[in-house]
Amino acid sequence: MADKSIAVFVNHASTNAGADLEAGLALLREAGYSVALEAIDDPAGLAAAIADHPAEVIMIGGGDGTTACAAGALAGTDRPLAVLPLGNACDFARSLAIPHDPLEACRIVTQGRIHAVDVARVNGRSYLNMASLGLSVDVARRMSGDFKRRWGVLGYPKLLWDAARAARSFRVTLACDDRRVSHRVIQIGVGNGFHYGAGMTVADDARLDDGLLHVHAIHPLPWWQLLFLFPYVWTGRLRKPERVIALTGTRVEVTTHHARTVNADGEMATHTPATFEVVPRALRVFVPAEGEVPGLRA
Repeated sequence: MADKSIAVFVNHASTNAGADLEAGLALLREAGYSVALEAIDDPAGLAAAIADHPAEVIMIGGGDGTTACAAGALAGTDRPLAVLPLGNACDFARSLAIPHDPLEACRIVTQGRIHAVDVARVNGRSYLNMASLGLSVDVARRMSGDFKRRWGVLGYPKLLWDAARAARSFRVTLACDDRRVSHRVIQIGVGNGFHYGAGMTVADDARLDDGLLHVHAIHPLPWWQLLFLFPYVWTGRLRKPERVIALTGTRVEVTTHHARTVNADGEMATHTPATFEVVPRALRVFVPAEGEVPGLRA
């Protein structure tokens, strides 16, 4: 008889929702889990569904946005999260070295370990990787569901190119712990995790369990000069170039003259004024038992 229970919530709107899960689910059953497979069509109702489900372990099949919704429901509880990467970028899974293959992702549950990671919040809404406003919001708005399914992560450079050429700067006031700055910018990112945007790096020293938020604000630049920042963004060294504001803290307040949309883990989450906070080690998550996990401290 199974002595453990796991609920596998699969977002049918995810890019790879049609992946074959049978081998992975069979592996969980062989390991002694009682498996309940649950379909969801709208991540907005995921928190309530998780709260109502009696399973001891919650596995989320979807992308970063779906996983972040589950994180908000599981943060501060004893129930661990298992990640089944079925989305387009899946940067949270990438940070935790969780394979995209469903069978191998399920193997992390049967052979891995549980580690506590931080959860960030913007105006009360939880996220795991990155929340941003400005250029990145324009990119997200251009990426329709059909575009994601057709091009996947290969579409990001083209969308970023198009958005950069059309971007307009705006004035912002940033308050990060005891530091306060005001400037015109074209992009602001407040990162919690290690990866975001299909493999870009929040900061080369950022980790999901460091208890910190990592802030980057890019001053107005011609679109062609923004191209020179891409290597810094990809490697997490964006704090080094000139015309970039880099801050680190536990609480960030962002104020703009006009309300601007905030994108959190790929979802339009809220608007400015926005308050960002980090809840250290609030979420228990399955990770590999051995080997390098890039998003965690050694």
